[in-house]
Amino acid sequence: MSHILVSRIVATVSNCWKLAVLVLVPFLFLPLVLYIDAKSPRLLIFASIAHHWIMLGFMLTTMFMSTWICNTATTAMMMPIVDAVLAEVIDAEYDPLMLAEVGGACDTEKGGQKSLNRSTSTESSGKKEKSVLPVSRSCSVRSEDIAKQKAQRTLSKSLYLSVAFAANIGGTATLTSAGPNLILKFVVEEFYGGLPPIDYASWLVFSTPGVVISVFVVWAAFQVLYRNTGSIGLDRKGHAAKKVINKKYDELGPMNFHELAVMVMLATLVLLWMFRDPHFARGWATFFGDLKPKDATAALFVIFFLFVIPADPRKIGTSPTLLTWDVVQKRLPWGVVLLRGGGFAMAEATNVSGLSRWMGHQLSSFDFMSPQCIIFVVSVIVAFITEVVSNSATATIFLPIMAQLATDLHMNPLMIIVPVALSCSYAFMLPVGTPANAIVSSHANIFPAEMILPGLVVKCICICIMLVSINTIGIVIFDLNSFPAWAEDMDANDTLAAILNGTLAVSGH
Repeated sequence: MSHILVSRIVATVSNCWKLAVLVLVPFLFLPLVLYIDAKSPRLLIFASIAHHWIMLGFMLTTMFMSTWICNTATTAMMMPIVDAVLAEVIDAEYDPLMLAEVGGACDTEKGGQKSLNRSTSTESSGKKEKSVLPVSRSCSVRSEDIAKQKAQRTLSKSLYLSVAFAANIGGTATLTSAGPNLILKFVVEEFYGGLPPIDYASWLVFSTPGVVISVFVVWAAFQVLYRNTGSIGLDRKGHAAKKVINKKYDELGPMNFHELAVMVMLATLVLLWMFRDPHFARGWATFFGDLKPKDATAALFVIFFLFVIPADPRKIGTSPTLLTWDVVQKRLPWGVVLLRGGGFAMAEATNVSGLSRWMGHQLSSFDFMSPQCIIFVVSVIVAFITEVVSNSATATIFLPIMAQLATDLHMNPLMIIVPVALSCSYAFMLPVGTPANAIVSSHANIFPAEMILPGLVVKCICICIMLVSINTIGIVIFDLNSFPAWAEDMDANDTLAAILNGTLAVSGH
């Protein structure tokens, strides 16, 4: 088992094969929201006209969308809107070049050169007092133009990066929005029989405050990192961006039945996930007795109606349904499906083979460290490893091992595996960290070196807020201060398995 795991890590890091080819067992996951990209301007309409408020509007919109759909799709949807806003702002600032402010003659560099020539001729005629002013105007025009070009680059880079980072942060808000979260849910169900109090509702309550706070703190940090954009006038034409957003909003028109029905289906799915088996009340899953439907049952239920309900009820019989198979074939990221399934298979294999148990026992020698120190060290290590290894692969490797380590240290396993799962999504420093980073880096021509500093700042912010959340809200929701009975059962099973293995080895069987 260990050599299989090592070979997969090597193949993932070296990128010698496509990531989706490295996995074999798919997990059923379909994108249910196919029209949310059209609704982005409706959310952005509330943004103000200053560039920093526009950035906050982009980040909050991206965070909200990535809560329900994958980060890659969210980032791809936001790119055309960011393009349109930036094009309008930049055109408003640079289209006439602001060269006429000092005496008002020059519109172009060519005009500036003519002014310089006239100053030379007047200097030769002896009127030196008139010659100095136009020359200084030409020099200041060129220096101002260079400064504004730098500001244009800074503004563009900050907006694109803010979208990618908000997508990565927002993806941690629900159990279904990121691969590591799904693998965490799988580990909980397979290792502990689903007994730990992690479900859609409890995770949403736990993660939402940290996600929202992280986005606001990251936005504030960006105002410091990219503070030069407002100092030379780029924010004076923010109304141009507002105009673009208003135009996009007007082009949407009223919501039709198709869009409304998809929204209702999404809300239905979220409610089914939240109330399947909540720990504070009796969920709908209890009505099925021993069948014990899972989250996939709710997803398939909603998908069935997406394929049945007509998109236009006035044309029953001829209208296409809300979702068609052709759309699924074209827009479903099949590689992500294989990647998710491969992560589940690898997590199960590490458990069945005993690799996670063995590695957890080896790491138990760190019991001299306090639990908080262990959580911090592990979270930081995972957060940096996920920069070069996919977040799902990182979660697949570490979550089973950390679950066993927590059991050996007599800690609540959720105290370690929840921070580890969240840290797997904190890849901000390199384009290869997440598909969202890669999309933004390629689309905006952002070099890897330009992502390292802001990515490191965002990583530190997210880790700190996550550690505070797990030690405050997490303790209340998941009862992390106690060693639960379901973890004791796993510890007893490990002891029994070790005894049986030793007995079989002695008996020669």
